Amino acid sequence: MVVFILLIVCGGLCFTIDVGVSSNFVGEKENRLHLPGELSTLIALSETFAHGIGVIFISLAVLAVDRRSWKLSLIPVIFALGSGIFTNAVKALGVSRTRPKAFDMDLNVWDSFHNFVPLLNSGGWDQAKEFLNNSNLHSFPSAHAATAAGLWVGLSALYPQGRWYFAVLAVLSGLQRIESGSHFPSDVCFGLAVGLMFATLLLQTRISQSILKLAKND
Repeated sequence: MVVFILLIVCGGLCFTIDVGVSSNFVGEKENRLHLPGELSTLIALSETFAHGIGVIFISLAVLAVDRRSWKLSLIPVIFALGSGIFTNAVKALGVSRTRPKAFDMDLNVWDSFHNFVPLLNSGGWDQAKEFLNNSNLHSFPSAHAATAAGLWVGLSALYPQGRWYFAVLAVLSGLQRIESGSHFPSDVCFGLAVGLMFATLLLQTRISQSILKLAKND
């Protein structure tokens, strides 16, 4: 709960720096901020922790190396992909926001926000379909960050001794979303918060507890 509140507070504060930070990573390539080579590579590769394919491979690794039960490999998939899917639903029923790479950085940060409840208030099916197909309007919150948060919670439930390491990987994957111009810092903070909330609630469900209990007893 403390981490969730901190992420929400940080997300709110980030509105004041969204444009300033993201403007360094968009526009002409020669004008962008270039991070040191190894740091840039580390951040770029960290997207694996927040991507569906990466989640599947991590789950297969759990299946391959953890001999307690095959059921353990279900936890990362359910928690990570569930958090990502839930956050995408939040986008459709929340507010549309232009991604940094498609936003005019000379405008005010609030100009990046558009239609509330965009899927229902798009003015008809054609407009709603256009919104769904236009990835540049799906910035807030970050579903990649939510996926990473879900994976963080899922892996921490299996291997609590590594929870801080998983948290670092989730944060690094969030930095990748900013560095790539795909999301503003506030998108990442709120995405992590939504994913953390969803995964934490999922952890309390009977199904999740049953999987963990059965797996540990096998």
